[in-house]
Amino acid sequence: SDNARKHLSVFACKFINEAGKRQMKNGVASPALMRVLRDIFINRDYKAMGQDDIQKRQMMSPIISDIPPIDNCSGRLAVLQALTECFPRDPNFWAHLGRFR
Repeated sequence: SDNARKHLSVFACKFINEAGKRQMKNGVASPALMRVLRDIFINRDYKAMGQDDIQKRQMMSPIISDIPPIDNCSGRLAVLQALTECFPRDPNFWAHLGRFR
């Protein structure tokens, strides 16, 4: 629903912050947690484009794309910033933040 999409960035940031609290004492998250976060927030789908089903990779993951682009996409930016703040050692999160900006 539109109402759920409107609050998606807030929910996603809360989820990321809670996941960040689950890191090991040395600040490294488990491989399973990192895989889940990448699957949700980073991995992009391919979209069929045209007659020959040429596939084009989406710019962002489906969940980031579902966040409404209001206020200069501040909700999308907040989610990507939360990923880099909570998991600063993961280069994938930094790369996607850089691509977004």
